[in-house]
Amino acid sequence: MKTYLDEFLEHLKLLNYSKETIESYRIDLEDFINFLKDEQINKQTIRNYFIELFNKGYSQKSILRKRSSLNTFIKFLMKKGIVKENPLIVLPKIKAPKTLPKTISQSQINRILDNWEIKNFDDLFNKAIIETIYSTGLRASEICKLRVKDIDFHNEQIKVYGKGSKESIIPIGRKALELIKQIIKEKNLKEDDLIFPISRFQLYYRIKKFLQVYPHILRHSFATHLLDNGADIRSVQMLLRHKNLSTTQIYTHVSLSKIKKSYEQYHPRNKSQKD
Repeated sequence: MKTYLDEFLEHLKLLNYSKETIESYRIDLEDFINFLKDEQINKQTIRNYFIELFNKGYSQKSILRKRSSLNTFIKFLMKKGIVKENPLIVLPKIKAPKTLPKTISQSQINRILDNWEIKNFDDLFNKAIIETIYSTGLRASEICKLRVKDIDFHNEQIKVYGKGSKESIIPIGRKALELIKQIIKEKNLKEDDLIFPISRFQLYYRIKKFLQVYPHILRHSFATHLLDNGADIRSVQMLLRHKNLSTTQIYTHVSLSKIKKSYEQYHPRNKSQKD
């Protein structure tokens, strides 16, 4: 199947697809092929794949993108006679359950980062990735594109090129900056060099190894912990670079338990009843 994927990606190049689009197809389809292993592409394996994506906490938008990538790939395989029918057509539309974004606790991530002893460059590199995402809320694709020239050490901020190549300036924490400084020094990086020159798939693997979660869950945790500690939702919207406030508002539901505790502690009528 890996051979067919290589042929498919070459086919996309001939159709003048952009490098970014081809890379997205490659990441999505390698993920599927790794799940598939030696099994055949059929209705059941497709269903099991999407169920696993839901269980891993992928957003509905990400799952729809992966479905689209897979649909295009299967049509390519059908033309080559490798697959007889497209299981995605006969498969009923899978709806993502209405669940809140998964997060990891503040105590868990603090414990991991504070107790992480850097013994070699790989330790430094991996810790810097996690610290940077948790400090900024960057998407996996944005982390992989971050260059030395995008870091403003003096003002403690970074330049980010998000969806649609839209440029944004967002703050970054000092702990993340210190680790980035060490990487630049160790590798003698220049202004145009990538700080984390790895693929999104490699990024997923590294974060999963140490946190047992995927990058988007670290991004969810970034937003939730800001709200838990008193940040206003408009600021969080700007940091996440959401176009609509409604997209950010889901995180207020994640923080509901903290709001309830505040209510129980400070509402005068509630206090008098307890007293």
